[in-house]
Amino acid sequence: MRSLLNFLCVAVCIYGFVGQEKPQMMLFQGSVNSTDQCIRTNITNTTFCTISCATNESCLLTVMKPSQCIHCNYGMVSSLTRGPSDTYISLKISDEFQYLIQDSPSFSWYFSIDISHLTELIIVNDVPLNQTEGQKLCKKEGDVLSGLETKDEHSFVNASAHGLMNSLQDSETPGWGVWISGTKKDECEKKNTTEPGPCEKMDGFDFEDKTLQEKNGYIWDQKEPNNLEFKQHCIYMMIGGKYVNRKGTLDDISCEPHSPFSLRAALCGKEAR
Repeated sequence: MRSLLNFLCVAVCIYGFVGQEKPQMMLFQGSVNSTDQCIRTNITNTTFCTISCATNESCLLTVMKPSQCIHCNYGMVSSLTRGPSDTYISLKISDEFQYLIQDSPSFSWYFSIDISHLTELIIVNDVPLNQTEGQKLCKKEGDVLSGLETKDEHSFVNASAHGLMNSLQDSETPGWGVWISGTKKDECEKKNTTEPGPCEKMDGFDFEDKTLQEKNGYIWDQKEPNNLEFKQHCIYMMIGGKYVNRKGTLDDISCEPHSPFSLRAALCGKEAR
């Protein structure tokens, strides 16, 4: 993502590739013992800095400073330190290097990268968000609130968010939620979206994510979307918690939610270049 270095918090990212077997990368702030033998690249985009390392078998990690991407191959780095820094490290995850990964901070990102479609990012906030605030988080990264074009995308986002959010969950939280692209059309705000007509189901929404075509990743919970009391004009993914039977399914909800699900995340994305 273009503006990762603008974030002040310590963060963890896990990169994965939808529908493909690719290495995973963990991203955090910190430093390495030395980059003297590492390779300076002309890549300035932090996302593609990490992708290029993930697809290179000899690359162990990247060191990302403002406007600079450094690749370090296996054997070039012997130690690293996690901590507040303007430098991000993206480490290839393997059994051999698990010992390098220390305590996990409480503020996290998960990335899903699909080269053919979108570069997607789940941003998890430290407090609940309404949809507008979720959109602002995406905009800060130069993105829009993203949708789910394929079932593979749905599965990856569901699994990533479920694992992350359950690790943050306390016993009083029945579940978590991720804002997904989709806002009720003005003419459909007072319509029941379960009834046949121009506002039925997906037809009743406009989508900020203009790359969407088939929208096969929109897997709804039973009898949803229903626009209950004509107040549910936005879309979110329900994640785990006590409502395990609702893991990963979508629901329509008020854009200013009062929900047992803690909506702390937004799915953001841009068209891949």
